[in-house]
Amino acid sequence: MEPTTMTSPQSQGKLSSIRERVTRQRFGSRPGPKPDVNCNRKIADIVGLCDPRWRDGSRLWRQKSSLKQICADLYIAKVRAPASWLEGRTLALSKIGLDARTWEEALNMGFHRLVIDQLRYHLGRCLRCDSPASRTK
Repeated sequence: MEPTTMTSPQSQGKLSSIRERVTRQRFGSRPGPKPDVNCNRKIADIVGLCDPRWRDGSRLWRQKSSLKQICADLYIAKVRAPASWLEGRTLALSKIGLDARTWEEALNMGFHRLVIDQLRYHLGRCLRCDSPASRTK
């Protein structure tokens, strides 16, 4: 018995979507927006000014005095606040109906944890982009 081939237009569409998925899995590309590597590196450089050992796990950058300096430097470097802050979509901001336009504004409103979590996210992305494994792809 001969193997059947898919020739209908509907089955061709299924085949092409399967090929796209397999290609994405092989080569590591994912759908959606690409990470903003430049923004992550800017943030890492600014945090590195206050705490040069952050890559080694140092947490000095999380102190209030360091956070104030980091947020001021982020404002000077024109690093935008996360879009979820601008729209008030984070849980902390949505509970009180506020939005934060800048890093400093979020810190001054008392959202230290929100600022720390966002910085930690960007630093983690920067470490992932700078790792040797990501360079081989």
